[in-house]
Amino acid sequence: MQPNTHMRAHKARSNRLKRYVVCLLLVLALGIGAVAGAPHAAAQLRSWKMLPQAEQFSEIYFTNPNTLPHTYTPGQQQAVSFTVSNHYTAAQNYSYIIFADTPAGVVSLGEGVFEAAPNTAHRIDNTVNLADLGPRIRITIVIKNGNDQQSITYWTTRKSA
Repeated sequence: MQPNTHMRAHKARSNRLKRYVVCLLLVLALGIGAVAGAPHAAAQLRSWKMLPQAEQFSEIYFTNPNTLPHTYTPGQQQAVSFTVSNHYTAAQNYSYIIFADTPAGVVSLGEGVFEAAPNTAHRIDNTVNLADLGPRIRITIVIKNGNDQQSITYWTTRKSA
Protein backbone atom coordinates (compact mmCIF):
# COMPACT_ATOMS: atom_id res chain seq x y z
CA MET A 1 0.00 0.00 0.00
CA GLN A 2 2.78 2.35 0.69
CA PRO A 3 4.16 2.34 -2.83
CA ASN A 4 0.65 3.16 -4.09
CA THR A 5 0.32 6.05 -1.65
CA HIS A 6 3.72 7.37 -2.60
CA MET A 7 2.77 7.12 -6.29
CA ARG A 8 -0.50 9.00 -5.76
CA ALA A 9 1.27 11.80 -3.88
CA HIS A 10 3.87 12.09 -6.65
CA LYS A 11 1.13 12.13 -9.30
CA ALA A 12 -0.81 14.82 -7.37
CA ARG A 13 2.35 16.97 -7.13
CA SER A 14 3.00 16.44 -10.82
CA ASN A 15 -0.58 17.49 -11.70
CA ARG A 16 -0.31 20.61 -9.52
CA LEU A 17 2.98 21.50 -11.17
CA LYS A 18 1.45 21.06 -14.64
CA ARG A 19 -1.52 23.26 -13.70
CA TYR A 20 0.86 25.87 -12.29
CA VAL A 21 2.94 25.88 -15.50
CA VAL A 22 -0.18 26.09 -17.68
CA CYS A 23 -1.52 29.00 -15.60
CA LEU A 24 1.85 30.76 -15.74
CA LEU A 25 2.01 30.36 -19.53
CA LEU A 26 -1.56 31.62 -19.86
CA VAL A 27 -0.81 34.73 -17.77
CA LEU A 28 2.38 35.32 -19.76
CA ALA A 29 0.52 34.98 -23.08
CA LEU A 30 -2.21 37.37 -21.93
CA GLY A 31 0.40 39.88 -20.75
CA ILE A 32 2.25 39.78 -24.07
CA GLY A 33 -1.05 40.12 -25.95
CA ALA A 34 -2.06 43.10 -23.83
CA VAL A 35 1.27 44.87 -24.38
CA ALA A 36 1.24 44.15 -28.11
CA GLY A 37 -2.34 45.39 -28.47
CA ALA A 38 -1.92 48.46 -26.23
CA PRO A 39 -1.06 50.98 -28.98
CA HIS A 40 -4.08 49.91 -31.03
CA ALA A 41 -6.35 49.98 -27.99
CA ALA A 42 -5.06 53.41 -26.97
CA ALA A 43 -5.58 54.73 -30.51
CA GLN A 44 -9.13 53.42 -30.53
CA LEU A 45 -9.89 54.95 -27.13
CA ARG A 46 -8.47 58.29 -28.31
CA SER A 47 -10.64 58.19 -31.45
CA TRP A 48 -13.68 57.67 -29.20
CA LYS A 49 -12.44 60.63 -27.09
CA MET A 50 -12.32 58.41 -24.02
CA LEU A 51 -8.71 59.34 -23.17
CA PRO A 52 -7.67 62.87 -22.18
CA GLN A 53 -6.43 64.91 -25.12
CA ALA A 54 -3.30 67.04 -24.83
CA GLU A 55 -4.22 70.69 -24.42
CA GLN A 56 -3.09 72.84 -27.33
CA PHE A 57 -2.11 76.44 -26.64
CA SER A 58 0.51 79.16 -27.09
CA GLU A 59 2.32 81.04 -24.38
CA ILE A 60 4.38 84.22 -24.36
CA TYR A 61 6.95 85.22 -21.77
CA PHE A 62 9.97 87.45 -21.40
CA THR A 63 13.08 85.45 -22.28
CA ASN A 64 15.12 87.00 -19.45
CA PRO A 65 12.71 88.80 -17.14
CA ASN A 66 15.47 89.76 -14.69
CA THR A 67 17.20 91.83 -17.37
CA LEU A 68 14.22 93.95 -18.39
CA PRO A 69 15.22 97.63 -18.38
CA HIS A 70 13.76 99.59 -15.49
CA THR A 71 14.84 102.93 -16.95
CA TYR A 72 15.22 104.43 -20.41
CA THR A 73 17.16 107.30 -21.90
CA PRO A 74 15.20 109.20 -24.58
CA GLY A 75 16.64 108.62 -28.06
CA GLN A 76 18.58 105.48 -27.12
CA GLN A 77 17.81 101.97 -28.21
CA GLN A 78 16.57 99.33 -25.82
CA ALA A 79 16.64 95.54 -26.30
CA VAL A 80 13.38 93.62 -25.85
CA SER A 81 13.48 89.80 -25.92
CA PHE A 82 10.49 87.52 -25.59
CA THR A 83 9.70 83.90 -26.35
CA VAL A 84 6.58 82.32 -27.78
CA SER A 85 6.06 78.62 -27.10
CA ASN A 86 3.87 76.74 -29.54
CA HIS A 87 2.18 73.85 -27.70
CA TYR A 88 0.09 72.90 -30.75
CA THR A 89 0.63 69.71 -32.75
CA ALA A 90 1.01 71.76 -35.95
CA ALA A 91 3.05 74.77 -37.01
CA GLN A 92 1.44 78.11 -36.10
CA ASN A 93 1.70 81.56 -37.69
CA TYR A 94 2.06 84.45 -35.27
CA SER A 95 2.16 88.21 -35.56
CA TYR A 96 3.32 90.57 -32.85
CA ILE A 97 3.32 94.25 -32.09
CA ILE A 98 5.30 96.18 -29.50
CA PHE A 99 3.87 99.45 -28.29
CA ALA A 100 4.22 101.98 -25.49
CA ASP A 101 1.34 103.30 -23.43
CA THR A 102 2.23 106.90 -22.66
CA PRO A 103 0.38 109.79 -21.04
CA ALA A 104 -0.10 111.15 -24.60
CA GLY A 105 -1.43 107.87 -26.07
CA VAL A 106 -0.21 104.67 -27.69
CA VAL A 107 3.04 104.69 -29.67
CA SER A 108 3.99 101.77 -31.96
CA LEU A 109 7.55 100.57 -31.41
CA GLY A 110 7.79 97.53 -33.68
CA GLU A 111 6.03 94.57 -35.21
CA GLY A 112 6.71 91.32 -37.00
CA VAL A 113 5.50 87.89 -38.09
CA PHE A 114 6.96 84.41 -37.70
CA GLU A 115 6.07 80.75 -37.86
CA ALA A 116 6.74 78.39 -34.94
CA ALA A 117 7.09 74.65 -35.48
CA PRO A 118 4.93 72.36 -33.32
CA ASN A 119 5.99 71.99 -29.69
CA THR A 120 8.83 74.48 -29.97
CA ALA A 121 9.80 77.81 -28.44
CA HIS A 122 10.57 80.73 -30.77
CA ARG A 123 12.69 83.58 -29.39
CA ILE A 124 12.27 87.13 -30.68
CA ASP A 125 15.05 89.66 -30.08
CA ASN A 126 13.92 93.16 -30.96
CA THR A 127 15.37 96.62 -30.48
CA VAL A 128 13.12 99.59 -29.84
CA ASN A 129 14.00 103.27 -29.94
CA LEU A 130 12.25 105.20 -27.19
CA ALA A 131 11.77 108.91 -27.75
CA ASP A 132 10.92 111.05 -24.75
CA LEU A 133 7.58 109.38 -24.10
CA GLY A 134 7.04 110.61 -20.56
CA PRO A 135 8.31 109.98 -17.05
CA ARG A 136 6.91 106.43 -16.82
CA ILE A 137 5.73 104.26 -19.70
CA ARG A 138 4.32 100.79 -20.09
CA ILE A 139 5.78 98.63 -22.87
CA THR A 140 3.38 95.94 -24.12
CA ILE A 141 3.98 93.06 -26.50
CA VAL A 142 0.91 91.47 -28.08
CA ILE A 143 1.01 88.23 -30.05
CA LYS A 144 -1.82 87.05 -32.27
CA ASN A 145 -2.45 83.57 -33.60
CA GLY A 146 -5.70 83.44 -35.56
CA ASN A 147 -8.37 84.72 -33.16
CA ASP A 148 -6.20 84.15 -30.07
CA GLN A 149 -4.32 87.03 -28.53
CA GLN A 150 -1.96 87.28 -25.55
CA SER A 151 0.17 90.04 -24.13
CA ILE A 152 2.98 90.73 -21.68
CA THR A 153 3.97 94.08 -20.20
CA TYR A 154 6.78 95.82 -18.37
CA TRP A 155 7.20 99.33 -17.02
CA THR A 156 10.17 101.64 -17.55
CA THR A 157 10.96 105.07 -16.14
CA ARG A 158 12.80 107.92 -17.88
CA LYS A 159 16.29 108.49 -16.48
CA SER A 160 16.62 111.86 -14.88
CA ALA A 161 19.21 114.12 -16.45
